[in-house]
Amino acid sequence: MQKAYGIHPEALNIAPLGAPLPSRMSSPGDEGEVNIVSVAFCRPVKRMDKIIGAVAAFARRNPSLRVNWQHIGGGALLDEIKELARLRLTPFANVTFDFHGTIPNGEVKAFYLQNKTDIFINTSESEGIPVSMIEAMAAGVPPLAPDVVGISDLVSNEFGILTGENPSVEEIADAIGELMKKARRLEIRQKARERVESRFNAAKNYPEFIKRLHALAAGKGGF
Repeated sequence: MQKAYGIHPEALNIAPLGAPLPSRMSSPGDEGEVNIVSVAFCRPVKRMDKIIGAVAAFARRNPSLRVNWQHIGGGALLDEIKELARLRLTPFANVTFDFHGTIPNGEVKAFYLQNKTDIFINTSESEGIPVSMIEAMAAGVPPLAPDVVGISDLVSNEFGILTGENPSVEEIADAIGELMKKARRLEIRQKARERVESRFNAAKNYPEFIKRLHALAAGKGGF
């Protein structure tokens, strides 16, 4: 708004999105395995091929590890992505993967509590602040994502991994390995949840946004 329309920064205010905090956190995987989850519509901007390439590269480097990738989300490229995964990942005996398609949001949030989850991965070339990632972090799942647009407001290397804007599959595979070194530690998972609790908590952010709108409507400024 400042760059495109010259609006003074004092006239602007960011009202962050949010997610509810579940009553408990997701459990990490067992020794000898890594459980990776992605949530996205299968569109070109999501660069799903990079997830597949990174999973393949990580599995090739770590043949003694069981690598399990779960993807949630449909989209126009879903069948194409499924076929690419079949071609690239089935040759690895230590890789399993599954596509859940589009499922209700409540089931997405429940997934983290019902399944052992080590890493939430995102490879988009453009994002705002993705609610899918907020929901995973609310359940204590450490995130791996590129440093594009608003993601750095949500993700920190303190409890996740920020890659460059356009990482190669090898760089993403490196990041998976690096994040795995800390993804099972309770304090790391708690920090991911605490970022949501402090800055992206729906129970705080949405009432505050409504309060500001009421103030504006009453001519009291509010922002």
